[in-house]
Amino acid sequence: MRSVISNVSKQVQEVNFFYVDLDDSPELGVLFRVLSVPTMILVNNGKEIKRHIGDASEKEVKEWVFSSI
Repeated sequence: MRSVISNVSKQVQEVNFFYVDLDDSPELGVLFRVLSVPTMILVNNGKEIKRHIGDASEKEVKEWVFSSI
């Protein structure tokens, strides 16, 4: 999933992408109530807009992002 997010972030410059390893930052998992991995969360102005749980292809990630912005 990391490579998918990396590739999409290079193509979609209207959005800032961040990859978080919950082993390194477990407090973010608690803050965003992440119960399974991978989880993608779209946040705008500090508020969760949309959430996707599970793997996704580059095409699916782009469609998911663009359907929300």
